[in-house]
Amino acid sequence: IEAIDKMLDLLKKEQEEDLKIKEDCEETRAKDTRDAVVGSRAMDDHSDEITRLESEIAVIVKEVEEKTQEIEEIEKELKEATKIREEEMAEFKANKKDDEEAAVLVANAREVLATFYRENALLQQQPQFTSKAGEAPPPPPPTWSDPYKGKQEQSKGIVEILELIEEDIKEDITKAVAAEKEAQETYDKLKKESEKALKALDEAITSLDLAIGSRRTKIVDAKASQASKNSEVAVLLKKLKEAAPGCDFFAINFETRNSNRKMEMDGLMKAKAILKGAKYPEESELLQKDAKKHA
Repeated sequence: IEAIDKMLDLLKKEQEEDLKIKEDCEETRAKDTRDAVVGSRAMDDHSDEITRLESEIAVIVKEVEEKTQEIEEIEKELKEATKIREEEMAEFKANKKDDEEAAVLVANAREVLATFYRENALLQQQPQFTSKAGEAPPPPPPTWSDPYKGKQEQSKGIVEILELIEEDIKEDITKAVAAEKEAQETYDKLKKESEKALKALDEAITSLDLAIGSRRTKIVDAKASQASKNSEVAVLLKKLKEAAPGCDFFAINFETRNSNRKMEMDGLMKAKAILKGAKYPEESELLQKDAKKHA
């Protein structure tokens, strides 16, 4: 009986161990499989994130290239405008100097002529005639009856012409100064707007470069996380593969082993009962047959 009890205890312990192994296998397998699936999904998410970030970087890089081209075009236009403005200014200064010198020259000529004719105006003159003693002087020629005025009318016309020329020159200078002022204001406005646009483009490019850098950092982090998840999934798959033979054995044979063990335990329990004096119909028939054989 003691031996039967030990055998029963051993079978019960074996049954508990089989159940525990089966449950552990099922729980561990389920957890590892779930973790592997979650890890695989995380890897896919990282792949999607990397693809998205790389696509965004490509768009931003293109935008940077476009803005850089805009900067080059604005700088080129401003450079050309500056060159034209410098040439116009130089031409204006040269022309203004020539006009001012011409105005002074004409004014001096006008003043000289005006002074000359003013100071040397011819007074009316009568010619002197002589006659013989005792004779009356002859009458003057008819043309000499009016006073001699010299070239006063012509001189007046020349002075007026010089005045008109001087006024025209000064008027040209005034118009040129106004045109130069307008041209300079137009250039200053263009320069101011260009510099403002260049500053805005530079700031935009700086911001875009920061955005590119941020996304590249995220890509590095995503790749590192993806590699880590890949290692974790690989470990889990290896673990599942290594555990598969034992767990599969218990998963397939657990019910058969459990049924056979139960039958063995039932037999031991019956044997123990018989040894204690209990009788079962089957055992009674066997005992009766055995008794007949020995009669």
